Amino acid sequence: MFYLVSRYRFPPGVTQGNRLNPLESAYIWYQDSSGKEGIRQKGWTLATVGGLLYVETLTGVYGTITGQGDNQVIVAMFPETPGSSREEYVQNCSADLQERVEFYLKILPDTFNSIGLPVKLGSYRSYRLRKGSAIPRRCAPNVD
Repeated sequence: MFYLVSRYRFPPGVTQGNRLNPLESAYIWYQDSSGKEGIRQKGWTLATVGGLLYVETLTGVYGTITGQGDNQVIVAMFPETPGSSREEYVQNCSADLQERVEFYLKILPDTFNSIGLPVKLGSYRSYRLRKGSAIPRRCAPNVD
């Protein structure tokens, strides 16, 4: 038996007397063979991805969003300046890149806080990549 509930209210028809065997309804069902761990996760995923897509439109920073529930990873993509290599772009436009990332990181928590989904700022981590491979910070040229 599965209940689709809020922590504040039991489904209609559930009483103290029948709470272990209530009648089936739109909120209660039996013999369901689907995965149960994802019932709440789907809602979190939709809300979080929708919020991230909205932040993309506000900031102009687009990328790939991956993850599940409220745990999402954003791989930001910045178009290169025509006629320059990636290395030249990072070297010549590092101030612009840093400004865009800082703007994104300001708008992101502001947006999510405004809809009641606080961002865990302490969970942020950044990894430096070179040609698609992670490199230790001590080996990466400082572009900050």
